[in-house]
Amino acid sequence: MKRLLAAPILVLLAMLALAGGVVVAVATSHDDEADPAPPAATRDVAGVVSVGRPIAPYRAGEPPTGQIELRVRDPEGGAPHAVLFHRHEDVRRGRTVRYRCFEVGPERAIRRYPVGDGGTCSPVGTGAASPPWSISITESIAGPMMLHGSADARVKRLTVAGPGGTFIVPRSRSGAFAVAYGGRARGRAVLTATLADGSKRFFRSRIPSSRRPDGAAVAADPGGLPAWFTSAAERTEGARRGQTCLQVAQELNLREPTPGRRGGSVLAPSCGDLSRHPVFARTVRLAPSSQPATFGPGRFAARRTIVAGAAAQSVRGVAIVSPAGRHELPIAPAGRAFLAVLPATTRPADLTLEVTTADGRVQRFADPVAVNRATTANPPPRLRGGVRLRLDGARRVVLSARLTGPVSKRLEITFRGREVRMRRAGGPAGAPLYTGVYDGDRGSRRPIVAGRLYRLSVQLCGDSCSTLSRRSRLR
Repeated sequence: MKRLLAAPILVLLAMLALAGGVVVAVATSHDDEADPAPPAATRDVAGVVSVGRPIAPYRAGEPPTGQIELRVRDPEGGAPHAVLFHRHEDVRRGRTVRYRCFEVGPERAIRRYPVGDGGTCSPVGTGAASPPWSISITESIAGPMMLHGSADARVKRLTVAGPGGTFIVPRSRSGAFAVAYGGRARGRAVLTATLADGSKRFFRSRIPSSRRPDGAAVAADPGGLPAWFTSAAERTEGARRGQTCLQVAQELNLREPTPGRRGGSVLAPSCGDLSRHPVFARTVRLAPSSQPATFGPGRFAARRTIVAGAAAQSVRGVAIVSPAGRHELPIAPAGRAFLAVLPATTRPADLTLEVTTADGRVQRFADPVAVNRATTANPPPRLRGGVRLRLDGARRVVLSARLTGPVSKRLEITFRGREVRMRRAGGPAGAPLYTGVYDGDRGSRRPIVAGRLYRLSVQLCGDSCSTLSRRSRLR
């Protein structure tokens, strides 16, 4: 499945393809537009859309982890889905933080969901500044695309407008809601929350869902796979403040039965300083990798040559010249990014990037592997070797890791589903030691005899976050 989390601001999370098909994407909500349509339809539309209905009480008996509060029929007649509500507590800086958590999945399996270490949660008791709703998107290979989340008492009415009609969306006793769209549904869905003070909040999503932001540069795949896209934006803080950065990603089609045709590749970010140069660009030769990381190709990635960059306002046009001819590249509204995706047989040495400025001058960059790319004086540190795991009692695990340099903000490692905060415990500046404790007393009911780090779980955050792939097991 693929899952997206969002609140009433732009939320961008790392886009990962994990075992089981989970990825995280992008979404936006707005406060300043009109209600897209008045509430009308109140019934499901077979094959297109169904709306979740509250369950109270749940006749099959509540699981020990929480309450099953909402049932959503599959529009195409498959097994129904359900929403499980549970609570979670965590200790942050000596203060207990309480969360409301909502898990979505097949009704026949959700009773067994392991939620002791948290889940899809939002904090409670954070004051009026907290958003009135939280929204997620879940999409699986065989199941429906689901818009789901929770809304608090400030939301007086919730509607959804999209394929199949406009619906009033009911909520469960804890505020959960869900809307499911079938595989043949196409278009856009708009969730509208009307608040007690009369204001409105909006959340928009493509159907099927897409990670592509509005105004992005889009390039068709030469082999007929899902399209590629990129957008650029100027950094306003950190070591790359003033630089313009972009990231190339490929659309993901989870309904494609062949893994090699689903797409979903994500390349590492690239930056340049458009205040000093009219353009920056990066050329990458993509190939499958047996050890996928956060950014880069996976095992089924297509072989491609990709040129991506961004142009300053003084640039009138960008073109790529290859043995196949000269092609103008559209400059996208989102950060003036441009993108070309070429067959793998195209070598960077055979390419020339042509840039035409507003005064008619033409600059040519042969072999555009790295055109005016900017670096940072503070590159993120790397792991030295793997992460060590050691039992400390029956339900505590001590994690330790050595890095190539100190972390300026934070280091977190995900063990058994929980993010463990790592703190420096000594060592020289060139090889500092960081340790953290997984405290099973706050979630595990049984002694810990085994556990593992998630495959993409070591997150180093300085001026930006990077995730490294390290596999460590406790036996």
